[in-house]
Amino acid sequence: MGSSPIHADLNKPTSPISPRPPLAQASPEEVFLAWLIALPEGEDVAVAARKQIRRLDEATTVSPPLRRLRALLVEAAGTPD
Repeated sequence: MGSSPIHADLNKPTSPISPRPPLAQASPEEVFLAWLIALPEGEDVAVAARKQIRRLDEATTVSPPLRRLRALLVEAAGTPD
C-alpha cells in the first residue's frame, strides 16, 4: 500500500513528539496566555489578573521575565502600574 498515514506500519517506531518546554523556560507571553486560557468560563479577567499581580508583588526576587509577566497582567487588569 502507499505511504498514506492510514496505511502506515503501526509496528514501525515513530519519531518522538517533542515535549513542551518546562514552565521555567516559557516566555512571559506564553505563561500569560496559558493563565488566560486556564481561567474558568465567566471569570472576571481583571479581577483574576489583580490577584496574580498581588501574588507576584509578594515575591522576594523579581526577574525581568516576571516583571514582563506582571506588565501583561496589569494590562489585563486595566489598571495603571
